[in-house]
Amino acid sequence: MALARVGVGSNVGDAAANVRRAIDELAALGTVAARSSLYRSEPWGGPDQPDFVNAAALLETALEPRALLAALKSIEHVMGRVETQRWGPRVIDLDILAYDDLEMREPGLTIPHERLFERAFALAPLAEIESYKRRMGWRFPWVSAFANDFNADYHVSFTAEEIAAGKVSYNFSELDAANAGPEMPGLSAFFKDDTGEIFHTYSSYGRGFEELIGTLMILDRAPMGRNEKSVMDFVRRHDEYENVP
Repeated sequence: MALARVGVGSNVGDAAANVRRAIDELAALGTVAARSSLYRSEPWGGPDQPDFVNAAALLETALEPRALLAALKSIEHVMGRVETQRWGPRVIDLDILAYDDLEMREPGLTIPHERLFERAFALAPLAEIESYKRRMGWRFPWVSAFANDFNADYHVSFTAEEIAAGKVSYNFSELDAANAGPEMPGLSAFFKDDTGEIFHTYSSYGRGFEELIGTLMILDRAPMGRNEKSVMDFVRRHDEYENVP
């Protein structure tokens, strides 16, 4: 598997929705290991046109660079992109910004992207993803359920409409929406057999998987317990603790 960094942009129609959809479409080409926030940028070159909405995604893929480029062009076509003038308005634009540590320059494909270091809109989303991974010290592949239905399918995410209805399905029962938020804690396990079929084998919600968090088990045995002012307010990232002598 290779790790490709894909730039995504749009300035036609609902540009933010176009960018989110395009990143979702990347899942057909491999595993979307991370995605950045959305950024707004001024058009680069070309005629007067609306600002762009941009993002970047890390894609784990078995596709070689040329095959990946063709697949990205296919997504653009499906989403309605029509080639007009160079650097003109685009319903969607997908670029290979980088591909592992590969360096190549061939007709129609240059990696890293030939203007990567000239374009803040490409660098900012990539920098956001990479800097957070470095900050957390993560070495493992990680994915996001942002902008898809996975969490909703397993009843840990709820829409504003569901909450407004007064009841949500959570922890194997109905819960008053007043006690729910858009995101709730949950843990699910899956098994993939030799044929590729995937089975949902386990789910736990609420405090059902706290025993996996060793810190909580230690605090629960300490004299002052978790010493919470609000739920989980003691949780910090590793670099957010005060340096107290």
